[in-house]
Amino acid sequence: MDTEKSGKLIAAQRKQLNMKQSELAARLNVSDKTVSKWETGRGFPDVSIIEDLCDVLHISAYDLLKGELSESEEKEVFEGGIGLFRKIAEQKKIRSFFLGLLLGMSVLILAFVHLNAPVYMNDPATAVKIEELDNGKLIAIIDQQADGYEISYSELEGESEVFVSAYKTKMGSFKKNREEKIVLLKDKKDIDRIWYYPTSDGDVLIYGKPMSGGVVTLSRLIYNNWIFASAAILILLTIAYFVIKDAYHKVLLLKYGIFPFGSFLASMLLVLFGNFGKIYNAAYYFSAIVLLTIFLYLLILLLYKRKRSLKS
Repeated sequence: MDTEKSGKLIAAQRKQLNMKQSELAARLNVSDKTVSKWETGRGFPDVSIIEDLCDVLHISAYDLLKGELSESEEKEVFEGGIGLFRKIAEQKKIRSFFLGLLLGMSVLILAFVHLNAPVYMNDPATAVKIEELDNGKLIAIIDQQADGYEISYSELEGESEVFVSAYKTKMGSFKKNREEKIVLLKDKKDIDRIWYYPTSDGDVLIYGKPMSGGVVTLSRLIYNNWIFASAAILILLTIAYFVIKDAYHKVLLLKYGIFPFGSFLASMLLVLFGNFGKIYNAAYYFSAIVLLTIFLYLLILLLYKRKRSLKS
């Protein structure tokens, strides 16, 4: 292909149609300099706009590449090939768009989790105060610096236990007007003990009679088990991948085993290392982890397919 010859054909056809370089550039959504480079042979149109250029100049893509008007029998075959190349280029653009979209959505989800994740206040003396009303009911006064709180009730060895926590969030740091939160609990006679969690020494008793051994909140343990279980499964799947010799089953194992479990593990680790302090209410993170896993999985899958298409 002679770019100078092709450039002269572009210039000749443009002038024959009484069209300025700026007009041709505007119709193709390119700059005047780009058209000038084509016409002087210092550049050549991208495959994605060859058809549009040829339509505007009333020539064929075959003529453009040959640098002259011709009636060759190869013309029709060549035109079909150019159309195919253009479709491939458009598909690559679509893939690139979705890759960027998935990556952007993953970042947004992770940012949302980071900004709204609870960072538990470690000192129960300042976080929560328990007071008794004249009617015998108990109230929990949550410190004004807290952005939220959690209260749950449970029965332990026939006694009523209440678990209270207060937390901050990065998003909450932007709030200006803060007030204490007053939460009405059950009657005093219906509550044996009130615990504050989490602290560095486990759950702390803030109301009621002490009990031997105390209690420990298990949500973080559940979260840790998710991590260990998915890591163990991922290791087993990776070993199986190297053991299996059949290429077809290797691809299946990658797509439906290693990639999803790897995405799930990566999502949990990204959340865990998000600098929110201790993760105790694992249920809060579950929906965000699932969403992030889906986006990471699709992103990895698209990158994998793109890599394979480039190899082929």
